[in-house]
Amino acid sequence: MVDIDRTKFVYLLLHGHDELLDLVKSKLIKKGFDKKQVVNADPRKFAEEGNYVAQLWMPDKPTQLLVDRIIKAETKSPQKEGERQSDWITRESICIIELFDK
Repeated sequence: MVDIDRTKFVYLLLHGHDELLDLVKSKLIKKGFDKKQVVNADPRKFAEEGNYVAQLWMPDKPTQLLVDRIIKAETKSPQKEGERQSDWITRESICIIELFDK
């Protein structure tokens, strides 16, 4: 069993597969995540350490949900002229959830 902190958010990365939103949420809730903490990822709001990221895999034909815990979040300044500031996260794999019964 995976040790889940139910007070932390789970940011969803659906890669354009919004039709799988309800399925993804139900799979995460069955795994032990709190329904109120499962939210769509927002590029304007940077994830915080301790929260989770759940992303569909493979992006073109998803069959799995990869769940990672964010262990480090940082904003990196541009290294060269013309580059933009970017947000980076370091994460550790928590579990892989099959979306469909085999």
